[in-house]
Amino acid sequence: MHATEEGNSMANGEHVYDAIVVGAGPAGSIAALRLAEAGHRVLLAEKRPRIGHPVRCAEATGTRGEIARFVPVNDSWIALSIEGARFVSPRGTVFEKAAPGIGVMLDRERFDRGLAEEAARAETEVRTACQAVGLLKRNGSVRGVRFRENGRDWEAEARVVIGADGIESLVGRWAGLESGWRSDELFSCIEARLRSRRACDRTLEFHFGSSVAPGGYAWAFPRGGNEWNVGLGVDPSRAERVPASVFLNRFLARFDPEAEIVETIAGAACRSRSLERIVGDGIALAGDAAHQGNPLTGGGIMNALEAGDLAGRVAAEALARGEVTREALSRYEDEWKRTVGTSNDRFLALADLLFRKYGDKDLEKIWEGMEKFFRARAGGGKVASLAAALSFPGDFVRAAIPILAGFSHRRILF
Repeated sequence: MHATEEGNSMANGEHVYDAIVVGAGPAGSIAALRLAEAGHRVLLAEKRPRIGHPVRCAEATGTRGEIARFVPVNDSWIALSIEGARFVSPRGTVFEKAAPGIGVMLDRERFDRGLAEEAARAETEVRTACQAVGLLKRNGSVRGVRFRENGRDWEAEARVVIGADGIESLVGRWAGLESGWRSDELFSCIEARLRSRRACDRTLEFHFGSSVAPGGYAWAFPRGGNEWNVGLGVDPSRAERVPASVFLNRFLARFDPEAEIVETIAGAACRSRSLERIVGDGIALAGDAAHQGNPLTGGGIMNALEAGDLAGRVAAEALARGEVTREALSRYEDEWKRTVGTSNDRFLALADLLFRKYGDKDLEKIWEGMEKFFRARAGGGKVASLAAALSFPGDFVRAAIPILAGFSHRRILF
């Protein structure tokens, strides 16, 4: 259903809000929280009956302290802390780096539900099983949302709408913000939650190579106890029509052939720049709806919190001024481009090399160079470190230097 001109006004004010947020993921819930904290009447609508379910996420994210920048952290949200990473090349060369406290593994369903509960405590109206099916417009400006709930359609008016409806976002398209994905930006992902004999060592594991996950990578992330999230993402154009599930079964056979599969989930991941336009008259997009995930790792939780926080604060200020035009909301777009958006552009340049240009032989050379480089650094050999760095491909160095130079927040990896 497409956006409509002239929605019906609600004479009794029952369905009239200052702001409507579509989608109760991290971006949407934080945006709703910021708007409600500013004293605005807010509706947070989630199409699924259960917020945070099903979990389509590997659940690794930034540090507890980084999460606390946006919301008080509940201990039940944290499965375990991350203490390092292990990278495995196409030939099986292992490069391991200790990184104590670099991030945490979440219980994503509890986390998402907890964020929505925080918004509700700030007097946001939260509705589940409530699907957006179109936008209301007045004189070309977004002025509300048409919903379908319990088999009936109804309309809600608002001065501003935030579309945080994820990778499958329709809100942006209805608003004319060209939020769709190109076919070459989409990746096929599948993940299994396992009970394994392998001990969880608080280290994230990444595997690369055309036989493992063509155009992407495989991961094994510990959740604590004997539970793991094990999955992969592949570029369909490089997978020669082999389904992602086939690659996952091969990888699981190597990881632990006797592991018990508790649950399997599948979906899409995307790799692109942030959208050029993420605001319009009465509308803003946040999170995957605005293409704001990290294009190198596919991680998006911390970026979603950042986007939701910024979008919510800017929208709250615009509402307070009584002006919700594109110009009034443009600070959100401008600030995003200047900060995390710039980082994402740098990550995309590196991702294009690792996953599109380089073959297995190139990746093997990079792994060998990393092992030499960090061994030389640990030994205090500056000359040896420089020699190791010079062994990397020139385009790899040119792509990596801007990332390292601007690496002030480790959270942008996740």
